[in-house]
Amino acid sequence: MPVDLLLRDGTWFATGKSRNLSMNGVFIECRKQLEPGTVCSVEIRTHSSPPVCIVARGEVARVDEGGLAVQFNELPMECYDQLRNVVLYHAVDPSPVLEELGDRRK
Repeated sequence: MPVDLLLRDGTWFATGKSRNLSMNGVFIECRKQLEPGTVCSVEIRTHSSPPVCIVARGEVARVDEGGLAVQFNELPMECYDQLRNVVLYHAVDPSPVLEELGDRRK
């Protein structure tokens, strides 16, 4: 899924592709790099109809040559529900996600 990476002041920094999306963060495949600890926001857009935009604030947790990982620190409730649905939809096995969320329904 496409991801926009914005700096703390809201200015656009880079666009990349999400990989390893979870309730706690996302790895973004992109060429531009930020230093670990940099506060930023991510906007994740789904390809669904209608498209969903999930906005989360966080900080860069790690950087490697393939991109960077952002750990979420703030996630509005409406985005939490959307993120939960996207993560569950794309999970090969949703059981670990449900357990992490404390939801035992399968």
